[in-house]
Amino acid sequence: MIKRYFFDKYLIWKSSRIQGQSILILNKRVPILIPLLLILPAVIVLVMFTIIPGIITVDQSTRVLPDARINVDLFTRGIEAYQRVANHEYFQLGIRNSILYAFISLPITMVISILISTAIAHVYRKLARGFWQTVFFLPYVTNAVAVSLSFVYLFQLDGIFNNWFGLSTNWLNTNNSSDFSAMFVILIQGVWRSLAFNILLFTTAMLSVDKTNYKAASVDGASPRKQFFTITLPSIQRTTNLLITLGIIGAIKVFPLALFDNNTGSAQLNGGATMMVYITDRLRASDFPASSAASIIMFAIGIAFTIVLRGGYGQVLKFAGYRKEKNVHNKIKDWKKIKQN
Repeated sequence: MIKRYFFDKYLIWKSSRIQGQSILILNKRVPILIPLLLILPAVIVLVMFTIIPGIITVDQSTRVLPDARINVDLFTRGIEAYQRVANHEYFQLGIRNSILYAFISLPITMVISILISTAIAHVYRKLARGFWQTVFFLPYVTNAVAVSLSFVYLFQLDGIFNNWFGLSTNWLNTNNSSDFSAMFVILIQGVWRSLAFNILLFTTAMLSVDKTNYKAASVDGASPRKQFFTITLPSIQRTTNLLITLGIIGAIKVFPLALFDNNTGSAQLNGGATMMVYITDRLRASDFPASSAASIIMFAIGIAFTIVLRGGYGQVLKFAGYRKEKNVHNKIKDWKKIKQN
């Protein structure tokens, strides 16, 4: 008994000493040069590959070239490139297709990812859970060109998809730039490929939620559906916001060129025009003002979409009753205090 008493006193003294040392480390003054040197590599990479290219892009987009074949140094400043891009048929189709793709693919991807992740998170055996995570993550590490070729074979005129459903649609070769057949294939491929990364992050986030919250909610009489909307979704909100942002960027920058033999002209002619396809087409034609102007417009559209869709997700949570259940967390805290006492 005496040994136990002194051993407990020693542990208390040891823990207080370690805590005191950690506080001293946190309060220790560090020369400002040290943290600056630590973040310097990241700052250099950011400046070299983001800020400087951004400035060059803005500069190129305001150049008006009388004839690029004569002398690229003879130019004036203006918004002529923006006007040309905005009035170009393929860029207008690219905006339409990119926005349509973003509006349709992102909600579908998020909903399916959350449902599958919820199912995986409820798998009891750790080995089985890891197996299903690996299975669903395989599309993310599969070669993109190989995936595109597989979809080309699936959706060609005599492909598996048409044979299964008795169709005769030439999905990727319609010779109609405003047709939506190619976008259907692009949408299916994009959703299938995006699921992998989303499921991995959502599953990890759900497994990190404190299980005590669910136990307290069950004691309080909350149904599994109510627990999902009042505990799970709010707990993974940061992960959801991250994936929404990444999903918007990926949707706006959708680049289905591999489905059209890496030919921008074929993609635009057969209904696969997107903003990235148009930018690539202008770069290959050495029309740098037009490609730069299109890049700036795409950047602005991406920011606008991020604000709108992230705000929409907040409204969905509000509609589901998340904001009306603020007292749930207080009840959980009270239950924890009672359990500790």
